[in-house]
Amino acid sequence: MNLIAKLFILTIVFYSIISCKLYNKLTDKADQVIDKLDSNKSFML
Repeated sequence: MNLIAKLFILTIVFYSIISCKLYNKLTDKADQVIDKLDSNKSFML
């Protein structure tokens, strides 16, 4: 493979890893928000 193809593949792998990590952080934050909203809802009832 030539250099451009290798660089392209490495770039795709790099951004895939970063996007997976960001997705996991976002879902963790969303779960925390949902838990907080559920706990607040129990106080209002």
